[in-house]
Amino acid sequence: MIATRGKLIGASRIVEDLNPAQREAVRHGEGPLLVVAGPGSGKTRVIAHRIGLLLSKGVPAWRILALTFTNKAAAEMARRVRELAGEDAEGIWVSTFHSFCARILRIEGKAIGVPEGFVIYDADDSDRVIRDALKREKISLGGVLSKGDLRARISLMKNDLAAGAKGRRGADFASALVRRVHTAYQKRLAEAGALDFDDLLVRAIDLFEKKPKIRAKYAERFLHILVDEYQDTNRAQAKILSLLASKHRNVCVTGDPDQSIYGWRGATIRNILDFPRTFRGTEVVKLERGYRSTKRILEAADRVIAHNRDRIERTLRTENPAGEPVHVIRLATQEAEAEQIAAEIAAMVKAGRRPREFAVLYRINAYSRALEQEFVRRKIPYAIVGGIGFFERKEIKDALAYLRLVVNPLDDLSFERIANVPRRGIGAKAIETLRAAGRPLIQAAADARLREKIRGAGARGLADLSSIYDEIATQSRSPVAPLVERVLDRTGYRKELEAEGEEERLQNLDELAAAAKTFDADEKDGDLRGFLDRVALITDVDRWKDREDRVTMMTLHMAKGLEFPVVFIAGVQEGLIPFVRRTGPWWEEPELDPEKLEEERRLFFVGMTRAKRLLVLTHCEEGSRRGWDDFVEPSPFLEELPREAIREIDASRRSSGGRKVRALVSSGARR
Repeated sequence: MIATRGKLIGASRIVEDLNPAQREAVRHGEGPLLVVAGPGSGKTRVIAHRIGLLLSKGVPAWRILALTFTNKAAAEMARRVRELAGEDAEGIWVSTFHSFCARILRIEGKAIGVPEGFVIYDADDSDRVIRDALKREKISLGGVLSKGDLRARISLMKNDLAAGAKGRRGADFASALVRRVHTAYQKRLAEAGALDFDDLLVRAIDLFEKKPKIRAKYAERFLHILVDEYQDTNRAQAKILSLLASKHRNVCVTGDPDQSIYGWRGATIRNILDFPRTFRGTEVVKLERGYRSTKRILEAADRVIAHNRDRIERTLRTENPAGEPVHVIRLATQEAEAEQIAAEIAAMVKAGRRPREFAVLYRINAYSRALEQEFVRRKIPYAIVGGIGFFERKEIKDALAYLRLVVNPLDDLSFERIANVPRRGIGAKAIETLRAAGRPLIQAAADARLREKIRGAGARGLADLSSIYDEIATQSRSPVAPLVERVLDRTGYRKELEAEGEEERLQNLDELAAAAKTFDADEKDGDLRGFLDRVALITDVDRWKDREDRVTMMTLHMAKGLEFPVVFIAGVQEGLIPFVRRTGPWWEEPELDPEKLEEERRLFFVGMTRAKRLLVLTHCEEGSRRGWDDFVEPSPFLEELPREAIREIDASRRSSGGRKVRALVSSGARR
């Protein structure tokens, strides 16, 4: 598995330390391949080694495409392939679906009217555009939908490839309202020369379907296509794969139907379940040997997921030690639960574990409150994955808005964001005067005659902004890092924050400058557009710094693809796991339909299988329903655990008044 002088040393070494099932998948020849891979079974390794074997057989790197779901996973995949193949790996396309589509649209998008300098709008940008569209079109939501639900349903329409039709949610009033807002929203995006996250997929499909020659070019180019985590794909992503693989049909997908957990954002388990029917002649290989978790953890997780019907039958096994039983602890309240989890972690850290070896998982972000308070009280270092990400912070978005405007002068949203940042005296009336001119706002701001209508501080501010923009735009082809520094200094933004004593925000801007330097070092031929694409497509997990010595706290969804020696899953109780959204009266018990219940069970399975050595499940006697404390039942999933693999502890009647909470899982302190 090593490269000598940058060259692959031979095909035999690539498969010699793989297990039989992995070897079968890696050696698969022509035609479609489905690798059903259990948690910790080495599916990423299979993809990397399969690529290495293809290279050793003479397949040119530029004819191989590997698609993953996070930038972190893409970077890890690229690293593994480089270790196997050395310089032979140069030229392979390894990226996320969205990054791949952004790259294709940069190259070919003009053919269907996508501007070369398009910017990518994030969720916050999309919300602002939707608000603007509602205002301009005088559309009232009438209490039928919230703005957040509206954006989520527009996203689902796009991922379902149902933008112009009813979509899978029916022809009710809410659906008609969504379609109307969607039309206005897309019009506003087009005016700004912008695409949202979902548009990257939709417009790439448009390109391949409307321009057969372009589709044929890429279908011919990619002789082998490999996709990781195929159970997480939506209909749009499956369509892209189908179009790209239409010529050679050498498509290898890996995934696990038991870990399909993103139905709420458009992913469909049917893509992986129906893959053999979609691609006739598919060979199916099952990776059932796990290398991550102990026997007891794997046995418990396997017994739970066996209750699902929508799956591919398989049995997980491992040669790892039996390990500690899965601990199930019953507490009185959420506060007591947080105390207990903190006490367990503190005891194990004292016994020699590092804080970074622990993860605390929960179903919803709000559940972190009591845990955070207890960790702060005990001075346990922790990091929350999720919440407001680095590139979503105000000062970062302000600085990036200057750069986005340089790349795309049509981006009025970015203009409005930075018009008065730092303060220049440009008010709402000045913006309305510019908008009435019917031109992109940055062009209108450069019009001296138009500024005469505004006068005063607003006119002077617009003249200053126009001058700054021209100055920055002339340097936009230079490396990105100096350009970022120029924006921060020439605009006066850094100076304003210094005057206000905003040390944390200044540090964040320094971090942005450092990110630009890293980009310049990584991408020798990179440019400003590439930098903006990179930061726009970064996810919360991509930002997670796994080497920091802190306890990791995150939702179960965020934990997908990660692993930790010790995992706590908190709130394993009625209403949370499985999660039930209450919309009716408090006395009505909501029920999950079978499809959603199975996805919730898969989510619990994902959480359980993040643990390598020790898994602790906690639940409370008391919970909150619409602000009222009430008795809650344990999660029904706990009843599905095998009794022989778990240890149940009832600490619900333990009084914490005047007594120190003690660790109950002392055996788990051993490394």
